[in-house]
Order: sequence, then structure tokens, then C-alpha cells
Amino acid sequence: REVAGAAAQRDRLVAEIVDKEDELGHLRYLIERKMRDYDATSAGAAGERRNLWDGQFAAQQQREQLKRLKEATDKALQELQHQQSMHEQDLEDLAKERHKCAQLEEGLVRARQELTQEKERSATLQQ
Repeated sequence: REVAGAAAQRDRLVAEIVDKEDELGHLRYLIERKMRDYDATSAGAAGERRNLWDGQFAAQQQREQLKRLKEATDKALQELQHQQSMHEQDLEDLAKERHKCAQLEEGLVRARQELTQEKERSATLQQ
């Protein structure tokens, strides 16, 4: 009877060990699955971080390029404004010169008229 009891207890312990081994195997499977999920999530997050960093880097480069373009545009605009100012000054100078020429032409016309009148008087006096 003791042998039978010991054999039954041994069978029970063996069955319990088998159950615990099965449970342990199932837990190992769950842990491995969780680890794979974690690794996949980590890899995805790392990829997203790389994409974010790449996007931030590209955005910074675009900001710097826009800043350089703005500076070049501002410089070109200043140069054009300076040229326009110089052209306006040239136009003012030309207008003044044109006015002087008109005055000289008027003086010349008057001088010719006076000369013609003097010639006519001289001719009248000589006759």
C-alpha cells in the first residue's frame, strides 16, 4: 500500500511537473512574442524618429536656403532701387539741360531777330 501510495504520489508529481513545464513553455512563448512585438515596435519607433530627424533637417536646410534667397533678393532690390535713383537723377539733369537749351534757343532767336532788325535799320539809314 505504501508503494502504491508512493507510486500514486510520484505519478501526481510527474503530472504536476508536466503541467508546470507546459505552463512554462506557454509563458516562454508569450514572452518571446512580446519581445518580438517590442522589437518591432522599437524598430518602427526608431524609423519614425529617423524620419522625423530627416524631416527636421530638411526643413532647416529649406529655412536656410530661403534666408539666403531673401538676402540675395533684398540685395538685388537695393541695387535696383539705387539704379532707379541714379536714373531719376539723370532724368532730372537731362530736364535741366533741356531747359537750358530751350533758354539758349530763345536767346538765339531773339539775337537773330535783333540782328535782322539792326540790318534793316542800317539798310534804311543807308538809303
